[in-house]
Amino acid sequence: MSRVKGEIGLALSKAEGYNEAMTFFQEFRTETKLLLVVALAAVILAAGGIWLLKGVGLEPSSPSPPPPAPAPSPQAQTEEVDISAWQIYRNDEYGFEVKYPSELSVTAEGSNSAQEALNNGQQISGTIIPSFDAIHFIDSDSNPKLSIGIFDQPRAALSEQGYKDEYLYLYGPCDLRGGFEPQQINKQQVYGIPALQVIGDSLTCVYFSNPRGYLLVVSSVSLELLNQLLSTFQLVQSGNTWSVDLSSWQDASTWETYTNSQYGFEVRYPTNYPGFISSTSEFKPDVTVFSNESNLICSNNQKEVSINNHSYCVETASGGAGLGTSYEIFMYTTTKEMKKVQLRLTLAFSTCENYPPGQLREECYVTQEYTSENVDLLADQILSTFRFVE
Repeated sequence: MSRVKGEIGLALSKAEGYNEAMTFFQEFRTETKLLLVVALAAVILAAGGIWLLKGVGLEPSSPSPPPPAPAPSPQAQTEEVDISAWQIYRNDEYGFEVKYPSELSVTAEGSNSAQEALNNGQQISGTIIPSFDAIHFIDSDSNPKLSIGIFDQPRAALSEQGYKDEYLYLYGPCDLRGGFEPQQINKQQVYGIPALQVIGDSLTCVYFSNPRGYLLVVSSVSLELLNQLLSTFQLVQSGNTWSVDLSSWQDASTWETYTNSQYGFEVRYPTNYPGFISSTSEFKPDVTVFSNESNLICSNNQKEVSINNHSYCVETASGGAGLGTSYEIFMYTTTKEMKKVQLRLTLAFSTCENYPPGQLREECYVTQEYTSENVDLLADQILSTFRFVE
């Protein structure tokens, strides 16, 4: 009997546990449903809030990229300097003028001791390079902002190699002996004149020669001021009358006539073309007629050129040098009446550096440039007068 009661009690106990478990499970399911409903309601509310915010343009902002760096203001950029109010420095003796800031003043040293010694016929050691003048542009505290040194130096030295080989650095402030160290060596032009720019740590020098044969060395601690001043550089005429009229040879009424009875031709020519000399004791053009040839075919040594619509085969050669003069030979071959004709011109070029700097050297340079640039025109005009005669 007791055993039966025990089994009944155990069963009731299990039933009560089961009922409690079922009650807990039902309560858990109710709470879970409630939590799910609350979570779902929160999601719906959040989505609705976002939708409402989008509708009024107030949606939550995502991290935005950093704003771009502001563009430099016009005040921070380099402005062009107005040089219209700058003053003009003109030097008739050395043939140039430049503009400079009005707040600067100009002083000139004149010839240095070495140049004065040479002017007096004395010998110099070479330690100090002769200088014709040194023009300084100084501020109110007497500090030089820019200087122009004037020297006597052949044009051939105006090159990077010329500077490295000590031709140039002895002239002016960019002297290697004084501790100057060049960082860059550049080619540039000043008023159409080839120039050499040497840039150091705190100083820049620009070297160039003017037509009168003077070497100008412009130096400054400010590269900007140096370039601005050089942009205003101009050559000026001395006002002296030259002894050579370079264009007078073109007046055909003054030309002479040369007749060659052997080949039966005549040709007219000027006697006053700059540098034009005769290859014989009698002043006359050197003309050769090739009677057995009629086709104009240029050889490898010749260059085919057209001058005033006339075809030529042109060849040049060096005629040697002597006593300060070099000679250049120009040969122009063309056809005349089915025969090949060649004109040989010999031109003399003086060594301009043999003249002292100034008008004579300037005249020498300009004459040589004119002679070289117009030799084609000279040959064409002479050969245009060529004709065969009975």
